[in-house]
Amino acid sequence: MDSQARIFSTHSTNLLATYAEAIQQRQLDVFVFPAVTLPDTLAVYRLPKPAFTIRSVIYSQQIISDWQELKGLRGGYYSVSQQATIGGASPFHQYAKQHLDMQPYPTNEDCVNAFVRGDIDYMVGLEQPIKALLRLTSPTLVYHIHPEPLISIPVHLHIANNSPLLMQANAIESLIEEQRQSGHRELMLKRAMNSFIHYQQRLKKTPPALQSN
Repeated sequence: MDSQARIFSTHSTNLLATYAEAIQQRQLDVFVFPAVTLPDTLAVYRLPKPAFTIRSVIYSQQIISDWQELKGLRGGYYSVSQQATIGGASPFHQYAKQHLDMQPYPTNEDCVNAFVRGDIDYMVGLEQPIKALLRLTSPTLVYHIHPEPLISIPVHLHIANNSPLLMQANAIESLIEEQRQSGHRELMLKRAMNSFIHYQQRLKKTPPALQSN
C-alpha cells in the first residue's frame, strides 16, 4: 500500500456528510463502514468481501440455549448503542421488550462491571468491545456466549474514486483475504480493540484540561 496514502479520521456525529466532503476535497482515501447504511451516491469503490463483521451477542453467567431461558434473569446493555446492540426492530428487541428485564447502562464498562459483580445475570453487547473489556478487567471470569448472534453487520473497506489507492484495490482485497485465512486479521482486531480500551481508560484518568494537549 502506498506509504503516502492520506488517512482521514473524524469525531463528527454526521460521518457520512463529513466523509463525502472529505472525498470531494481529496482529503480521504479509504475508510471502513457498514455497506448497508452507505448511500449509492457516495463516490467510492466498495471492496466486495467484508473487512470484518460487527456482531451483537448474549453473554451469560450460565449456558443459555434459548431466549426463553432469560426470563426471570437480570439483564443489561449499553444504552447509547442500543440500536446496534439490541437491534431496534430486530426479533430479539421485540422479545426483550415483552418478556425480559434489562437494565440500560451509560457505558460498556459499566455494563461489564455489573456483569462481573453479579448484579446482572447476562448482558447483550457488541462482541469485540465486550470481549476486550473482559480480557483486560476480568481475565479469569468464566462466562458463556450464545452461539447465534443477535445482529451481524458486515463492514466493508471503501476507497474513494478519486484516490490513487483505487488502482491497488485488487491487491488490497487479496491482502485482506490472506490475513483472514491466516487468522492474522482477527489478531489485529483484538490488538486494536485492546489498545482502544486502554486509551479510553487512560483518558478517564486524565484531567479534562490536559486531554486536548
